[in-house]
Amino acid sequence: MYQYRKLTPEQKAELVKNRLSHGYPPHSPPHQVRDKPFYLLTAACYEHKYHMHSESRRQQLLDK
Repeated sequence: MYQYRKLTPEQKAELVKNRLSHGYPPHSPPHQVRDKPFYLLTAACYEHKYHMHSESRRQQLLDK
C-alpha cells in the first residue's frame, strides 16, 4: 500500500511520465472508464485510518 512513497525520485518521475503518456492524471490511479454510462466509485481515508469508530456514528451518516 502507498508504494509511491517508497520509490526513488527517478522511479517517481518515470511513473508520472508513463501515466501522462497514457492520458492519466499524474498522481491518481488510472481509471479506464471514460465515456461509460455507469461506473463504481470507491474511496478511502488517507492511510485507511478510521474516523467513525462507533456503530452509532456510522448510522448517523447513513441516516443523513
